[in-house]
Amino acid sequence: MPHVTYSVTPDGLVVSALVNLNGRELANRVAGNQPVPRPILIRGLLDTGTDATNVAPRVMQQLGLAHVAQTTSQTAGGVVPATLFEVSLSVLGTGSHPGPLVTFDQLTIMELTQPLPSNLEALIGLDVMLAMLFLLDGPRGEFTIGD
Repeated sequence: MPHVTYSVTPDGLVVSALVNLNGRELANRVAGNQPVPRPILIRGLLDTGTDATNVAPRVMQQLGLAHVAQTTSQTAGGVVPATLFEVSLSVLGTGSHPGPLVTFDQLTIMELTQPLPSNLEALIGLDVMLAMLFLLDGPRGEFTIGD
């Protein structure tokens, strides 16, 4: 897998990602000759402070996903209810490597309970970040992700 370097933006450690049905559901639809939805392109913020990736509700609504569980999540503001979904997620590269850098065909995510600023639609948590190399070069205002 290539290594891709991004600039730190005023919004933080922003990457693009694709979200779709989980891999099992996609395979079942292909095998059953059923329509397969296009993946949804989102802007996400790499967030080492969250264990689980959180995605905006409109993404699950657009994909027509049903939740797989209800639970709670501990946040800085206290315990909040959390709705869980299973999706596939790919973090995308940029520039000369625009394709997927890391892909999960089955990832349990939480629905965001509060909107994020600046057209961000996901907090990409440690569940994803622990599967990739992550290097932050603060003085240069850059971060690198890869294998």
